[in-house]
Amino acid sequence: MSKCFSPPSAVREMKQLEREAFRLIVQTGFVEFVAPAARLGPVLAALKPHILKLPNLKPISTGERNVKKAYLDPHHFHSADVEETLRRNGLREGDFRVGDEFIELNYHNWTAEDIFKAVLPEDSSFSSYSLIGHIAHVNLREHLQPYKWLIGEVLLDKIPRCKTVVNKVEIIENEYRNLTFEHLAGERFYVTRVREHGFTYELDFGSVFWNPRLSTEHARLVSKFAPGDVVFDVFAGIGPFSIPAAAKRCTVIANDLNSDCIAWLQKNCQLNKVSVEAHCLDGRTFLMDVCPKVMASMQASDCASGRFHVIMNLPAMSVEFLPFLDGIGSLLCTDKEQRQPTVLVHCYTFSKAADPSAAAEDAVREKFYGARLQDLAVHDVRHVSPGKHMLCVSFKFAGVEKSEAEISVRTAELHWKVDRMEREKPRALEFNKRFLNLA
Repeated sequence: MSKCFSPPSAVREMKQLEREAFRLIVQTGFVEFVAPAARLGPVLAALKPHILKLPNLKPISTGERNVKKAYLDPHHFHSADVEETLRRNGLREGDFRVGDEFIELNYHNWTAEDIFKAVLPEDSSFSSYSLIGHIAHVNLREHLQPYKWLIGEVLLDKIPRCKTVVNKVEIIENEYRNLTFEHLAGERFYVTRVREHGFTYELDFGSVFWNPRLSTEHARLVSKFAPGDVVFDVFAGIGPFSIPAAAKRCTVIANDLNSDCIAWLQKNCQLNKVSVEAHCLDGRTFLMDVCPKVMASMQASDCASGRFHVIMNLPAMSVEFLPFLDGIGSLLCTDKEQRQPTVLVHCYTFSKAADPSAAAEDAVREKFYGARLQDLAVHDVRHVSPGKHMLCVSFKFAGVEKSEAEISVRTAELHWKVDRMEREKPRALEFNKRFLNLA
């Protein structure tokens, strides 16, 4: 679009949106011309680089006697150039007129970027939001808080299909991953539908976690799976790893502590016509009890034709769950005569270190108790915020270097920890605390 005009300076530091304040009279160029039907297309194409482009402004109109009028961008035309362009396309001197004219612009002619640049303090900026179905989700820093209501209204007006705008207050960094947000503008309806890599997901944005900025990472990791592989998705959410893996003919055993996630996961399996075995357990219990039993059963019946993948996508806490892989590790014996299953672990974490990849690798290694890790690789997923990275540490888990007695004692210790945490875990979340301004 044209950057030759800006909203009135009087809107600077406006806190509550006043659409009428964005009216502005500007002077711009125009050309009127009459062209034979056969020449109209080439003439308009030749004028295209000079045309004024603003939202909701019709730059070309037709008047009496079939006279065409086109508004021209003051920064991209000179009268002599336009006149020469028209002559080259067969128009004579009497067929066109180039001049200047005053026109009125209003709120609808400005983009969200134009408005934010004009309103916010000169040393501030806003450009980032996520769109989850009909919901625009922002994470406003402290200096933008005074402008949050205006930002919400502008996004509601300017983003196609947007019906709701919310501002993240915090995300509770536990296994439930409940987002606390405040409503800024639009409908107070948070059930929505999104599409990602050909799959459809329905969710209640108020009770489950969804981040559209992880779309590329979802595809990257799933590309490593092959038909016949077994996927243990420890913190599955609503299924962005589990459902594509199942569609790839993997056997998927998914888990999430948040029962809302499991409900939406099951709904999304139906939507996408795939089958996933779902559990609603603490991740530690899932790793210590479910995963080893599934592996042992498949090995005993020789059903496991591929590899086993363990996805641990809870970046704020995943490394704390790594010791509980001992339940799987106890099945990975060192007897060369027995066929060893291949277990690949994909553990997500955050790092604020100067060398985030090295720090992520160190964090993973420090959490294991005599474990054998092979082919360890670190992938930098995304830059979350200044100085903070999200990373995925992938490795082949080749078991634990312990005697049977040590394994038995260690397993008993981990089971005791799981039992204790289950007893201390709240029976239900207070969902009414998730939202602000819903009265």
